[in-house]
Amino acid sequence: MKRIAAIVLFFLLLLLNASTIYAATPVAHPVLRHVTPWHMQAGFSINSVAAVDNAAAQGINTAIVYGTPYTPADPIGAEMRLKGMHEVDAGIASELYYYECHRTHTVALPPAGQTNTYCATDVQPTLNSESALLTAIDSKLQTDAANPLVLGYWVLDDWATWDSGSAKLVLQAIHSQIQSYTPSYPAICGIGVAVNKPGTTNWFPGIALNYSNSGCDMVGIYSYVNSYPSYTDGSQFDFTLKASL
Repeated sequence: MKRIAAIVLFFLLLLLNASTIYAATPVAHPVLRHVTPWHMQAGFSINSVAAVDNAAAQGINTAIVYGTPYTPADPIGAEMRLKGMHEVDAGIASELYYYECHRTHTVALPPAGQTNTYCATDVQPTLNSESALLTAIDSKLQTDAANPLVLGYWVLDDWATWDSGSAKLVLQAIHSQIQSYTPSYPAICGIGVAVNKPGTTNWFPGIALNYSNSGCDMVGIYSYVNSYPSYTDGSQFDFTLKASL
């Protein structure tokens, strides 16, 4: 999705147990045989052989891929395999975004007088029910189960702030689908943070309402940065995530 371009393309993806985000009743999680417990180095937009080589040279071992993941049968997938890189399929997050986008134009409209900042146009109106969403995801999961490069799923990006918590039960249903095809692969729920000016913080509690141990095996923190009038390479920011939220 285009809005992902605003995210830092290469970052240290911190994977946390979802119970740190939402205090839910503990449930049995899959054995994460294919994921180094709690940490991986991942990047977006790794979409060419050159990008794979560049990412691998920087220590990136996982590509978060929107759309259709690459396979060992195509040049990019073959290079990933050669470099020991795997993929997290973020197409599920895309499908969930289109589903929520439709909701914000039909049953979960923005508050009166507020612009729909989540999505201006209902881009995929066929995803008009939870059933339609889960059917689309089921097809994707069947394909991914046969792809040795895929090791997990990125299932959630940003959410409409005025519709807080409405993804919680849907994510739990998606998690059940994942378990039926690839029980050892984690469902990773993204949570967006921002690099603010020194000494400033803000938190919107509604963000946490989508998260539960029954829907999210892991939480991936991705960071937006403030816009500046002139180009900067980001070297002045601390992306180590060494301080707690």
